[in-house]
Amino acid sequence: MLTCGCRLKIVTESEGEDSLFQAEGVFDSVCGGERVRYSVDGDEGELFFSEAFLETCRRGKCNLKVKFCEGEESEMIIGSSDLTGKIPVKTTRYLFQKEEAGRNIELCYDLLGSENIQTFSLKIQLFFSEEK
Repeated sequence: MLTCGCRLKIVTESEGEDSLFQAEGVFDSVCGGERVRYSVDGDEGELFFSEAFLETCRRGKCNLKVKFCEGEESEMIIGSSDLTGKIPVKTTRYLFQKEEAGRNIELCYDLLGSENIQTFSLKIQLFFSEEK
C-alpha cells in the first residue's frame, strides 16, 4: 500500500463558467482502488476512484456523497444535519489515467431534474509529493 502527500487540482466547467479548486491531500492506494483525502472549507473531503468509477464524499457542515460510473445513473445525496436531499445524476464520461507522477481524471455528468438539466465537466489532477 502506497501512502504519500499530494496536491489536488479540480477544474469544473458548467454553463460556460470555470471554477478552480486546489488543496493539499493524502493519497492512499487501497484495496479496490485509490483514495485522496483533503480539506474543503473546513469539511473533510474524499475521492475514491478506480478505472471504472469515481466516488466523492464530503463530511462536515455540508455533506455530499455521489458515485460516478460512465453510462449509469446514480444519486447525489446532499444535506446538513437538518435536511437531506437527493438529485439524480447521469455520468456521460469517465476517463481515468494513471501516471507515475500522479493521476488524471476526466468526468462529465448531468444533474437531472424535472425541467433543468445542468451539465458539469471536471478535470481532476493529482500530483504526488515525496513519500511520507
